[in-house]
Amino acid sequence: MSVDALMSNPLPNTSAPAAPALTPPKPIAYAEAIDHLRALAAALPRPQEWRSISQCLHAVLADDIHAPADVPGFRHSAMDGFALAHSESGFAAGSRFRISGETLAGGAAASLAPNECVAVATGAIVPDACGTVVPKENVDLEGDVITLRCAVVANANIRAATDDFARGHLIAPAGSVVDAALMATAGSCGLARLPVFESLRVAVIVTGDEVVRVGEPTALGQRIDSNGPLVAAWFAERGLSIHCIGPLRDDQSLLQKTVSEAAAGHDLVLVTGGASVGPVDHTPAVLNQLGQIVFWRVAVKPGMPVLAARLGQSVVLGLPGNPVSVFASLHAFVAPLLRMWSRQSDRPMLKAQLAAPLRKSHGRLEWRRGNIAVDPEGRLVATIHPSESSGAMRSVVESNTLIELAADRHDWCAGDLVPILPYRRVF
Repeated sequence: MSVDALMSNPLPNTSAPAAPALTPPKPIAYAEAIDHLRALAAALPRPQEWRSISQCLHAVLADDIHAPADVPGFRHSAMDGFALAHSESGFAAGSRFRISGETLAGGAAASLAPNECVAVATGAIVPDACGTVVPKENVDLEGDVITLRCAVVANANIRAATDDFARGHLIAPAGSVVDAALMATAGSCGLARLPVFESLRVAVIVTGDEVVRVGEPTALGQRIDSNGPLVAAWFAERGLSIHCIGPLRDDQSLLQKTVSEAAAGHDLVLVTGGASVGPVDHTPAVLNQLGQIVFWRVAVKPGMPVLAARLGQSVVLGLPGNPVSVFASLHAFVAPLLRMWSRQSDRPMLKAQLAAPLRKSHGRLEWRRGNIAVDPEGRLVATIHPSESSGAMRSVVESNTLIELAADRHDWCAGDLVPILPYRRVF
């Protein structure tokens, strides 16, 4: 169903009886799933706001920002020295000048008379009558008179009023993430507020009878929740806080009520667990009843049961319950959605050489965990982690990158290039 059709589909009464289980569809290609997410992002644009620059760290620019004036706005000296008058031919070694005044950074420019010079500090205004600056170390000083040790060329060591930015120059385009460098640059141009996208309201609903909170006792067969902390930390690394709900027991009515309430107050809702085809996997039926499923099941490993739906003005993603699948899905599905919502360009994939041969037996796109390092020749080399289990976070914590293995390929040789997605600092 198209996104336009989804937009006209109102939310049903959540008190309706539980929906029957759905027949799982044939998995679609990863690229097709990304196209569906792109359509959802276009149908649900994020609101924009003007925010104080001090509150913009990690925010994303909603519009281009330009310099409102020339920066720094005045001619200034590139070093400590002496400003000499304009001269197309420069000045010969041995030329002598009397120091008529001094200009310090932040101070007014001193005046200049014929055969005189002005002492200037780095960053200080260069008087309009001056055309070059000679460094202090290139003169001999006797009282208030300098003698040039070497010839001085015209227009040396003076930075223009537009040395940093000219009025109207692009500082950063829409879609740029505001980091320390951008905050400092925009502030130095006099921008006290920036146009940014409003912060996403995100909720994660953790499900599963077998899942218990960290710190609670576990019985045989139960697992301590890692999905809630994982999702919360992943968004926190991107400057976003989220609302964590659960763990919920595997009850369809309870899940339906919880998802409906979460979607009403959040832009993005993630449901971990219950997305597959087991007897207590209720997420597909619930999302189908509350809104409309856009896609369910993608030909990827890990994370094949992932699904996406639109509920009113909210996007809901149903993720598998295994933590490695959740981790891979955050990078493979959630990260692209966030970039689409923020008008950011797709990121080109880095590539690394495989350290050893590799074989894949299935026809799905796969993200293996592994480590990349730089060999003595300066090449990126990827080593695959031995564990392929989607329930073992050890492979994630002992690795630093996801390694993408194409769906239509089964064998790789040592030295073959593979796309990589680093998720930890490598260097």
